[in-house]
Formats: sequence, C-alpha cells, structure tokens
Amino acid sequence: MVASVSARVLVLGMAITACSPASYGVSAELLDEENSWQAYRHRESNGGDVCYAGARPKSSIGAGQTRGQAYLTVSFWPVEQRLHEVSLVAGTEIGEPTVEVSVFMGETVPSQYFTLYSEGDRAWTPGEEDDRRLFDAMKRGGQMTVSIPTGDGREINDEYSLWGFTAMSTRAMQACGVDPAGIGIVY
Repeated sequence: MVASVSARVLVLGMAITACSPASYGVSAELLDEENSWQAYRHRESNGGDVCYAGARPKSSIGAGQTRGQAYLTVSFWPVEQRLHEVSLVAGTEIGEPTVEVSVFMGETVPSQYFTLYSEGDRAWTPGEEDDRRLFDAMKRGGQMTVSIPTGDGREINDEYSLWGFTAMSTRAMQACGVDPAGIGIVY
C-alpha cells in the first residue's frame, strides 16, 4: 500500500505542475485539451511513460479563502500495469477518511455514487476495480460532484464537467500505448 500511495502522490505532483503555472520540479508534456480536460504525458526515470487526463473543478461551493488548487486526474501507468487510476487533490486538508463522488448521467439515467478514501488533501478509490467503475461512469456522465468534508468542519462541493473527459482520457491512453477499448497495453 505504501508504494501505491507514493506512486499516486507522484502523479498528483505531475498534475500540480500540469494544471497550474507553478513548477514543482516535475515536468509533463501537454498533449491536447478539450473543454476543461487536458491530456498529459510524463517520462519517468526508468524510461516508462505515465499519461493522464486532468481537470480543475468547473465550480466550487463552500471553498473558502485559504483553499489551494483542486483537481482530478485519471492516470495510466503501462509499465506497472496500472490503468484508469482516479486521484483527487482537494486543495485543502480533508477532514474525514472518505470523500463522496456523484456522477450524474442525465435526466433519464440514474446517477452513480462512489467513495474515495483520503489521506491529507488527496483521495483515491479503494482499488483497481473501483477505478475502472468510476472511469466508466465518467465516460458516460455529463457532470460529476465531489463532496469534500474539510478539516475545519466545512463541506466543499466541487463540480466537474465531464465534457471532454472521454476524448482526453483516450488521448492519454494512446500516448502511453494503452488500448482505449480497455483491453490492456498495446505497445
């Protein structure tokens, strides 16, 4: 679990660099962007690529003045056979062990609900199967709401538009040699 958390923190560090003008010492190549989503590739020291799609919230309710940048990424680590890894940076200390995520599919299709597990200001799904379920829901959805309980007792509700997510996650997968149909690595 420690190695997995460390690896996930690395991708979130890359997303900070990619999603903000500030540089944190990790470089990522912007591949493409559509609506609020961007696709990136980062070359690791072992020569493997990590690719991801990332976005900032479209809107935030209850964020307050001291909050840092918030964003969501879905990353693909083909060398490690880790695909569709969903990560959240809340931009503030998360005050509970879990974060609730709702993916809205539209008026005629029921919404889906997911739980992310938090550490500090970051949160992840419990595992690969949950990553894939959330990834699939995001591809079908139109909007996603993330409800974040903060360390000071407030609740932040971030809304992410999912328009552009499918195109940018597909672009990230292709850049890393991952089959967009979800079958696996295609090198």
